[in-house]
Amino acid sequence: MSIPVILSIDVGTTSTRAIIFDRNANEIANHQIEYSTSSNCAQDENTPTDAIKLKPDFSRGSGFESFLSAEGVEIKQSSLVEIEQNMNYKAAPTLIFPKAGWVEINPIKILENVVQCVSRVVELLEKKNHLISNSKFKNQKPFRILGIGVTNMRETTLVWSRNTGCPLYSGIVWSDTRTSHIVDSFINSCRPEKLLDLKQKTGLVPSTYFSSSKLKWLIDNAPQVKQIYNSSKNNNTTDISSVDKIMFGTIDTWLIYNFTKDHNYLTDVTNASRTMFMNLETNMFDNSLIELWNIDHRNIVFPKITSCSENFGFFTLPNFEKFGSKHFKLSTDATQLIEKHLSNVQICGSIGDQSSSLVGLTCFELNNSKCTYGTGSFILYNTGKQKIISSNGLLTTVGYWFPQISGQPTYALEGSVAVAGSVVQWLRDNLRLIEKSSDIGKLASQAADTAGVVFVPCFSGLFSPYWDPKARGSIFGLTQYTNSSHICKAAIIGICQQIRSVINSMQADFKSAENAVITNSLLRVDGGMSKSDEVLQMQADCLGDKIVIERSTTSESTALGAAIAAGLSFQDSSLRLWKDLDDVRSATNQATKTLSKNSANSKREFHCQMSEDQRQREWELWEKGVKRAMNWMD
Repeated sequence: MSIPVILSIDVGTTSTRAIIFDRNANEIANHQIEYSTSSNCAQDENTPTDAIKLKPDFSRGSGFESFLSAEGVEIKQSSLVEIEQNMNYKAAPTLIFPKAGWVEINPIKILENVVQCVSRVVELLEKKNHLISNSKFKNQKPFRILGIGVTNMRETTLVWSRNTGCPLYSGIVWSDTRTSHIVDSFINSCRPEKLLDLKQKTGLVPSTYFSSSKLKWLIDNAPQVKQIYNSSKNNNTTDISSVDKIMFGTIDTWLIYNFTKDHNYLTDVTNASRTMFMNLETNMFDNSLIELWNIDHRNIVFPKITSCSENFGFFTLPNFEKFGSKHFKLSTDATQLIEKHLSNVQICGSIGDQSSSLVGLTCFELNNSKCTYGTGSFILYNTGKQKIISSNGLLTTVGYWFPQISGQPTYALEGSVAVAGSVVQWLRDNLRLIEKSSDIGKLASQAADTAGVVFVPCFSGLFSPYWDPKARGSIFGLTQYTNSSHICKAAIIGICQQIRSVINSMQADFKSAENAVITNSLLRVDGGMSKSDEVLQMQADCLGDKIVIERSTTSESTALGAAIAAGLSFQDSSLRLWKDLDDVRSATNQATKTLSKNSANSKREFHCQMSEDQRQREWELWEKGVKRAMNWMD
């Protein structure tokens, strides 16, 4: 007999992690690799790996300890890893910043990072099982990995060769703004009714954010991509198999393709809905949407769109030799351990990170809402089976789809704020106002107010609800009196005010939607910045007394959401880790009660403490700052 657990793989913008969860959301093993978001560090390929010293990343849920626990027994081990410290060669960066506004990611490094994290958690699992088998814990059973869930940053766009399986260019990250001219040209060339039709079909608005303009840029500008695209277009051979093709995908597709034995070419519906190529009515890629971007769909291969919870294929390790990764090699022992624990294990959950945190925070009911403070900040509002198309600058997206539980996808309204935790890293790494990211709340709280300073943190343009790719990060109102505390406080308030603008838009959309009633006054929050009482109090003050902030006690809700997707995947309910969503809620709520007793963040709810007059004054000042930051690049 054994205890079934789920391995969750989480590839974010600034870190990769692997976590093993049991059904009560206990972390059995946790390992992560973080990489710098500083352009200076990221581009220095000649820096020896042991010289790169990274501080804890405040932009994500940290998970800086491993919890090996079962039935009351807990062992803690450090899980924060300095980037590439296990490698004895000079590291290429994971994130790359070639030019201002450009953000790229190394597709092969993503795979290497995942393998390192998986190798480590499997090693920790083996040690735990060894202790159990030696009867140190008499009432314990060994753990067995039942399935694998994958979650990832969305919109980030990758292309690779069908013939070789090798990347044709670096991945273009969701926050990259190089395609602003493509988006401008697209908007200017489309009739208003065409743009409205586009939003009705995709739930999105034309933006550098989504995959569509990124793929167009790659076809037009990346030499290898351009060559294969044109060759495919002009090739008249009858032997189709000999013609190379561009394979398009987001991070989930790249992971599933490389970590399944049959190189399965799939994407789940939550990621596909962020490409601007998927029709929300059919849950399929729509050729008419692809061709709107002057892309010939016949010259690109697109993955099959699936639910979030099914068999994506059996796990295998990638063949790094085909990538020319001569320096990356697992030890024989590590390889054998992975084969022991993951042979014949399915990848059976795949879900985009923001949808995954919606699931991990158990926002399963209509009107449940959540906000994740990650690299950016993302607010999702569960709209159930109803697709509400926003009239106020928000997005319609797929929240999740678990076909064994419900035949239809669950939808959400979403507001995306491009910069949240990344501005804290910027204050730390670029301006050096703080030594470590967790210092931001304490330093900001030293100032009673911002002394008139307004910080609009939009390094990648403004997303919801403004949608201005030409806006740039701006600080207004500086005087001789201004100090670092004022700037830090203004930075946090800038994030909070953007979230307020998203909540305002959600409320407006719900008021105008048919049969939609706003009943929820609770905003569940997670992510790195949510660990700070000071940050959450400022957020509560910005939102007012009608909304209560509730902090999650689960620091890894995004990874947990992918585990839940995997745990629900089996057709036979007796094989699932959770029978249904009620079982998920019941099991994880019990864990939440246990965790909250021992949590360093004992305060869970935050209420507005600011007078309405002051709140309104700060809002008006913020709106003035936003207007001045917009169209900065014109």
